[in-house]
Amino acid sequence: MVIKSKQTSQIKSLKSTLKHTTYPYIISNRSNIIMKAVAFELKTANDSIVNIDKPTPSPSQVLVRVKKSALDTSPQAVVSKSMIGFFLHAKTNPLVLGWHYVGTIEAVGEDVSDFEVDDVVWGFLQYEPSQKQGAFSEYITIHEKECAHAPGNVDETVLAAAGTETITALQGLRDAGGLTKGKSVLILGAGGSVGSAAVQIAKRLEASHVTAVCSTKDVQRVKGFGADTVIDRSKEDVYEYGSKFDVIFDTTSAKYSALKFAKKLNKGGGFVCTIPSMGYMLSQLLCLSGKKASFI
Repeated sequence: MVIKSKQTSQIKSLKSTLKHTTYPYIISNRSNIIMKAVAFELKTANDSIVNIDKPTPSPSQVLVRVKKSALDTSPQAVVSKSMIGFFLHAKTNPLVLGWHYVGTIEAVGEDVSDFEVDDVVWGFLQYEPSQKQGAFSEYITIHEKECAHAPGNVDETVLAAAGTETITALQGLRDAGGLTKGKSVLILGAGGSVGSAAVQIAKRLEASHVTAVCSTKDVQRVKGFGADTVIDRSKEDVYEYGSKFDVIFDTTSAKYSALKFAKKLNKGGGFVCTIPSMGYMLSQLLCLSGKKASFI
C-alpha cells in the first residue's frame, strides 16, 4: 500500500513508531487502565504516542491486543479533511487511526461463542463516519461477527496488510454487484490493491469474461492476475470500449463517471464503487431503468 510521497518523512516516522513494543500498563488515580496509541493531528498529519483508555468489550465483542497493523492511504484522507475521509472515521480527539489488524484475543464478552482467549484473529475496523477506534493502538474491541480466526498458513504480516482490500473486492463483486458464474465484469483500477484482488476473485467466481482497466505500467501484471482483456487507460478511452457488462466495479475512489458507465451495463446489471460521489448519487436513477448502483 502506498501513501502520497509528500508525506514520506511523516510515514517513515510513523513506521518507526508502529514497530510493536510492549508498553507497561499505567493505572491512574481513577484506577482506569490506560493503553498506548498513535494519535494524528488534523491537516499536518504529525503523529505522537498518547495514553488513552483501554476499551472494554460489550457482551458481543472481543478485546484484541493488536500485534500488527498496516498503512494505507486512509489516514491521509482523514487528516486532510477530504470528502473521502469523512466516510472513513470520526474526527475524534485524540485522533487514533488504523483499520487493519492481526491480534490476540485477551477477553471475550459473555455472549461470544466462536472465540476464546488467546485465539489469533484478523480483520479490519469498519470504514465509517462513526468509527472512533484505531488499530494503531495496543487494543481494540471487535464484534465477534467482524473478525475471523487467522489462518495458520498465511503470514501475519500479509494478513494485516491484505484484509481490507481483499474483503472489499469480494463484497463489491459478489454481494453488492451480484457477480456469479457466467456473468461479465469490468474492473476499473485493476492495478491497485482492491482492483488487483478483484480480478483474481472474479476469476474464482467463474465470471464469463473479466475486463480490467489499468495504467501502462500495470498491464502485464494485471494480465498475470488472469484478466481476459486488459485496457490501457493511458492509450484507450475506456468510455468508448464497445462491450457491455453485467457488473462494473470502480475501485478508483470515484475517478470515473457512474452515469457514463450506465450505458455500459446490461439490463439488471450493477455499478459498484468504493467511494460515493455526486455521479454515484445521480446514478441511483439507474434503478429506474432496471439497473442498480451500490457503494461498498
